[in-house]
Amino acid sequence: MRTKSLYIFLSILCLVNICYGQESLKPRRHIVANNNIYLIYNDRDNSLEYFDFAKDKRSSQDVVDNDQFEIKGNTSCNVYISWLNPLKYRISFKDSIYEDPDIKILSDFLKLAYGRLNTSAESGSKSIGNVPDLTSKTNSNTIKGNGFITDLDLFKDRDLRRLQLIILMGSYTPAEQSVIKVLYQDLRDLDNEQRDNLSEMKEDVTRLASIKDASLVDGIVENVNKSLIVKETNLLDVAKILNKLKPLRLVLEDKLIQEQIILSVEDYVEKVEGKNKIDYQGIEKVKLILQLFEDSINEPDSKGSVYFRAKKLNFNEDKYFKTVLSVTKYDIDAANFEIKKGNDVTKKSMIFKKFDPVKISVSTGIFFASFTLKGFGVAQGDTDLTVTEDNVKSNTAIPATFLNFNFDLGSRTLLPILQIGADPTKKRPFVMIGGGFAIPKSKFAITGGPIWTWEQKLDKLKVDGPVASTTELENDIKYSFNMSPKGWYLGLQFEF
Repeated sequence: MRTKSLYIFLSILCLVNICYGQESLKPRRHIVANNNIYLIYNDRDNSLEYFDFAKDKRSSQDVVDNDQFEIKGNTSCNVYISWLNPLKYRISFKDSIYEDPDIKILSDFLKLAYGRLNTSAESGSKSIGNVPDLTSKTNSNTIKGNGFITDLDLFKDRDLRRLQLIILMGSYTPAEQSVIKVLYQDLRDLDNEQRDNLSEMKEDVTRLASIKDASLVDGIVENVNKSLIVKETNLLDVAKILNKLKPLRLVLEDKLIQEQIILSVEDYVEKVEGKNKIDYQGIEKVKLILQLFEDSINEPDSKGSVYFRAKKLNFNEDKYFKTVLSVTKYDIDAANFEIKKGNDVTKKSMIFKKFDPVKISVSTGIFFASFTLKGFGVAQGDTDLTVTEDNVKSNTAIPATFLNFNFDLGSRTLLPILQIGADPTKKRPFVMIGGGFAIPKSKFAITGGPIWTWEQKLDKLKVDGPVASTTELENDIKYSFNMSPKGWYLGLQFEF
């Protein structure tokens, strides 16, 4: 009895399956339980980190190319990322969809094996500040006038000041004085309405570019918007005054003064209209910049205004969704309100699929078996050939292909495996179904289970009966699958 048990034990040990090239059995890098992932971009080293809100931010880990995110529940995922100033960085995605490799592995294995078998985180709130009221400022310098004009403070604008001096040095009839007084007041109003809108907008854009905390965006954007409204109102007021001055119909007895005034007014109106056009263009550019900031905080997560949704993706259960996330550097030209695109500072490929606790892989190799199979042959009788029954002992290496189902329990030390093996190269292929455990860290697995095969049976011929030739015997032999195991195997897998 002891000898028989030892023989069985040794027979099992000799069934060794050595496999090469199998994919590493390691746990999924990221399993997403709530359909949300959170990313942090670090501008210090241009790295991208991922962390699970259900755990702790301190447990974050760097995202590397082709990291796999397996989504529990439905086949959608929200990608949230820490807020980035849109004047400095932009996020973009390039998507692609391809077949789930596990499904392809399973399909290829069935074609290979059974195709043959079938034939067989800046704080606080900041304010823009009050817009300077230029209308409250006056020049203390005064000049001597011509008597009928009492407002003698010098205009602030240099070109208007020249025109002011021309008007004040002239002599006018009583009728002309009334006209000149109206013109002079329009010019005074125009001088008071002039403001350096471009410089103020440059300061606003510089302030926007310096924002580091998403909580400051709403307040600063609101203040800049208010400032733009003030500027647009100012430009409309200036336009109303300009409309009074063009064309200027002025008739004076002193034709030299008349032409000097008309030409100076026309030149100044042209200058102001050009300035207003540039101001309007600047306002529109700043509005586009403000829209970027509003969009950047448009979809905060439910846990506070720190992370904002950069993308919502959907995919089919049997597909892999791959996206290449790029972080691109931008620079702001505050003088011209233009945003200049720079280089990609970070680019990572990320793969999304529906969570599956079973990972499929295929391994090929050999196993050694020692058991007996029934076979039929031909022997010469007294007068005719007869059918013989023989027991064929198998004691050789046999190649096989294994389909492995690896159960991911989140452990790096021990993972359970189920496997199906087949040898599709023979008329009597072997089929193995077994299980075992893998040690991914050591790249080693041990499996075992029963072996089945196809048995030969005679259709019309009989053992010890006559047969005309070996061809007749071969044509008479039928193969049927034996549901009883022919033995057991022990598989050892390395370098998987």
